[in-house]
Amino acid sequence: MNLFGTLGGKATATGRAKPDLAPVLGLLAVLAAGLLSSPLRAGFEEGWEAYQRGDFATALSEWKRLAEAGDARAQFNLGVLFDQGKGVLLSHATAVDWWRKSAAGGFASAQHNLANSLIAGDGVTQDYGAAIRWLERASDSGLARSKYTLGKMYAYGLGVEANGVQAARWIVEAAEAGNDAARYNAAKLYRDGNGVAQDYATAVNWYRLAAEAGYAKAQAGLGKRYAGGQGVDKDMAQALAWTTLAARQGLERAETTRQEMLMGMADDEIAAADALVEQWAVPTD
Repeated sequence: MNLFGTLGGKATATGRAKPDLAPVLGLLAVLAAGLLSSPLRAGFEEGWEAYQRGDFATALSEWKRLAEAGDARAQFNLGVLFDQGKGVLLSHATAVDWWRKSAAGGFASAQHNLANSLIAGDGVTQDYGAAIRWLERASDSGLARSKYTLGKMYAYGLGVEANGVQAARWIVEAAEAGNDAARYNAAKLYRDGNGVAQDYATAVNWYRLAAEAGYAKAQAGLGKRYAGGQGVDKDMAQALAWTTLAARQGLERAETTRQEMLMGMADDEIAAADALVEQWAVPTD
């Protein structure tokens, strides 16, 4: 089992299981409110703009100055550069050092990334118990992906005693906060009655939220619910449409299910499914 991947890993701006720069956007709102001095504001923004255009040397220069002065957000982003090897030699251990400083300063995304490094033993000795403590702090700050990972830790019994109710609690909280992986997992919890009362209709709602956000596994799951009439009225056009959307994203099992569906469907149902797929495929502003 790829445990790090199963638990969700660290969020990333590039799609790999590594850290996230999204908190920078949140900082910009703080900067606009004038809570940091003008030189710090300019330096941080210059670093962010440099990162976006691929000028990692400038990003490093700007963020390192602020990080050494104790700015938790700059410390987090400096850790990102070391973790990705952008503008510096890749060093997970150095990334962890900066994330630890940022985490101690209360920056939730650094707490999350530090926790996931501890789970994976990535740049630091593996320590599930310490990971739990950092995940709890990040979760208390409202970070959805930390709530999701914490739920998985309870589900697997890593650093804590396995507890299905606690696992469900954190996963559902993460789902409510908008995490699509958590929404998909919340759907499965309600489908199977794991840690929550079994409720097919609620399962369908969670599948749908994640599916509409483009989460392939949820699209396939929603397709199965429509095919079986579980928690929703049976509708083979909807079933095929959602399964097709999942298959188009490369989910192999969805393509297998899609082919099986096609063999037993009438032409008008297939045409209706194709129309639904086209509706979802049209980009909207």
